[in-house]
Amino acid sequence: MSRARWLLPALCLALAAAARAGDEDVADDERLLRACDYPAGGAGLPDVFRNRTPSPAVVARARALLRQCGSEEFAAREKGSAGLVALGPQARPLLREALADPDPEVARRAEGALEALTRPDDPACLEAAARLLGRRRPEGAVAVLLAYLPYAEEATLADEIAAALSRAGVRDGRPDPALVRALADRHPLVRAVAADALTRGGVGGQRDAVRELLADPDPAVRERVALALLDAQDKEAVPALVRAPAAIRSTAPCTPWPATRRRRRCPAMTRTPAASAGPAGRSGGGPTGPMSNCRNSSPAADSSATPS
Repeated sequence: MSRARWLLPALCLALAAAARAGDEDVADDERLLRACDYPAGGAGLPDVFRNRTPSPAVVARARALLRQCGSEEFAAREKGSAGLVALGPQARPLLREALADPDPEVARRAEGALEALTRPDDPACLEAAARLLGRRRPEGAVAVLLAYLPYAEEATLADEIAAALSRAGVRDGRPDPALVRALADRHPLVRAVAADALTRGGVGGQRDAVRELLADPDPAVRERVALALLDAQDKEAVPALVRAPAAIRSTAPCTPWPATRRRRRCPAMTRTPAASAGPAGRSGGGPTGPMSNCRNSSPAADSSATPS
């Protein structure tokens, strides 16, 4: 009886300390977003990602302008450059791809348009925005995050989006339909993150659908799904990990998952920042390394790769 007297107050103190720590994390993220001139709350928070996700119309327009940048006519090239800048932040993913264009004039003008746009996004600010979306769960947050996901350049940002989706995409044990549909998305990274988020969110009713991705044609998807299931103590994950190719079962040092996850993630499951050389030695283009096979279709070229 005496033990129970002190155990309950100690538990209450621990819960209060955890709540205070969570509030401090939210306040830190809000301060970071304000420092980046991003909306820190309200209806504007999803716009942080919505405004950075190329719409099908922007993709088509940017493609046409990039072709114009390779015109024989100087005036046409100048108009193409000006048009790319006028598209704003949504054009950035297309411009980064164009840095590796075989036409050096197109690559040079894409580089100039990138420089002419506002300052590049700070990944830490986008990660903070993802965390706040996961906590606040505004209407439409799941669709916005899934649509942006193929354009996430940093592995840590993709992981923060996965963590946010596990919160925003699961309410009272029921998953958001968009998150379930994402299991069949054409983009491998979206499939993998959707499975990870559903597993993190404890959606038992979707476990069979998640397990089906253990046979996904993309080995990186299979490995990420297997690790997520292993984290949930699902024995089905073990054979998949045993069968994983040596390139996936990397022996290189692994980096920790974000938030409270304690298992380790190997570099094979990260999307490294764009590092391939473009024309004239420019850096840019798509990611390289083991995760590059998760981008077997360009999100910009395939605007249907993300759920609506």
